[in-house]
Amino acid sequence: MDRIDPFAALIPRAKAAGAWVHVDGAFGLWARASSKASLTEGIEHADSWTTDGHKWLNTPYDGAMTICKDASALASAINSDAAYSAASRDAQKNLNLEFSRRARGVPIWAALRTLGRSGLAALIERHCAQASRIADGLRAVGYEVLNRVVLNQVLVRAATDAQTVAIREAAQASGEVWFGPTIWQGRAAFRISVSSWRTEDAHVDGLVALLEGLMERLR
Repeated sequence: MDRIDPFAALIPRAKAAGAWVHVDGAFGLWARASSKASLTEGIEHADSWTTDGHKWLNTPYDGAMTICKDASALASAINSDAAYSAASRDAQKNLNLEFSRRARGVPIWAALRTLGRSGLAALIERHCAQASRIADGLRAVGYEVLNRVVLNQVLVRAATDAQTVAIREAAQASGEVWFGPTIWQGRAAFRISVSSWRTEDAHVDGLVALLEGLMERLR
């Protein structure tokens, strides 16, 4: 829903209750690297975080990151030592869920190295602006936007569930765009996620025009 929890208020309460605080930051954690950083205020006080490279970095789908403040806790939870295969606590095999794997971190490193701090921020900020542009355009032609668009996600539905499903299926079949289905409060919806480095404003306007045309056709 593109909302980010109030970490500064919630994390101290969780810590006071003795809880371990984990943040699933698949998209949201990347906001930290942009002008949207204020949305993540307090997130640094969590105990662990995860995020994906395949979303905003456009790297291969099987690359994700787990960051843990307590190396001992991570090693004790993930440790795969055996009598025939022992290693130090901080050995790579004892810090992730898979023993035999290729160097998945290389594409992520390459993307970050290529973009740099300013390039990453520009990418994130462009996609956030494009998501707002989509939301405004779809509202103007009669769609209901269900979320407060603060990052790059737009949750949308038409007047009825049948129309929502028909429009999504027709959009997918067009070969021009693709977005997936979801359910919000028991009703059909679809989620538009802006994350490709290739997406330009012209593509955004084309998406709005396509969905406007599909809605008119159903009417």
